[in-house]
Amino acid sequence: AGTLVSKPPQSTALAIVCDGIGGHEGGNVASDLAIQTIQQQVQHLTKLPPDHIVAANLLTDLENAAGVANDKISQRNDNENRHGRQRMGTTLVMALPIAHEMYITHVGDSRAYWITRHGCYQVTLDDDVASREVRLGYAIYREAVQQSAAGSLVQALGMGPSTLLHPTS
Repeated sequence: AGTLVSKPPQSTALAIVCDGIGGHEGGNVASDLAIQTIQQQVQHLTKLPPDHIVAANLLTDLENAAGVANDKISQRNDNENRHGRQRMGTTLVMALPIAHEMYITHVGDSRAYWITRHGCYQVTLDDDVASREVRLGYAIYREAVQQSAAGSLVQALGMGPSTLLHPTS
């Protein structure tokens, strides 16, 4: 599921893509909850004048919004007594353009790409087993993707407490 919080002619548009996990119904609930929560958390950032922006603070705010969404989904899982593979969750990638910069935060394997006249470049690295192995220097990608669990997510929103969540920004 995806939504656009605001679109031009407003100067700032927040783009969010969430891909739900945990069966059709659970995945929809988790992705909707994430989008609504992040929308509320990030709304004030879309109104900041560009000259009042401190990049590090903005990225922290985006990560914190992901954490709040994570905790809401996780809490719902706990309330509904969902464990292990029954837990619902969602991937997240969001982009907030401010002035001439793009602020991106992601969790899971939903991706952001930079597309120009000259090509298409993947900006985010998937949070899956194969990518983690490569990042940690345990394997080269060609070998890592051949493992049986290569595509398994190492993190997603809603699977556990946000103290264990590590969004990339």
